Amino acid sequence: MLAPQQQITVTLTGCGSGVGVGLDKLNYVDMLTPGKPAEKGLTLGDKITHWNGNSLWVDGAQVKLKEVYTAAETHTLSVDRFGPAHSNVI
Repeated sequence: MLAPQQQITVTLTGCGSGVGVGLDKLNYVDMLTPGKPAEKGLTLGDKITHWNGNSLWVDGAQVKLKEVYTAAETHTLSVDRFGPAHSNVI
């Protein structure tokens, strides 16, 4: 079974008091804080590949979000979003 993947751009606004997202060791979204901007634009399981144009992977190694994050009202993210798994078996 394969899950279809989409590469999308997500813009988070209203981030003055924080974004409200947590990432695991592979930069998959594993936490969303209720009421924060990330909850409106991201889904658990999304993989964030770039944050404001900064890659979160360099030479095969993770770049931690805290290393590229700067406080701002708006953030633009490149995200790999995976849909539900499907197969050709009926």
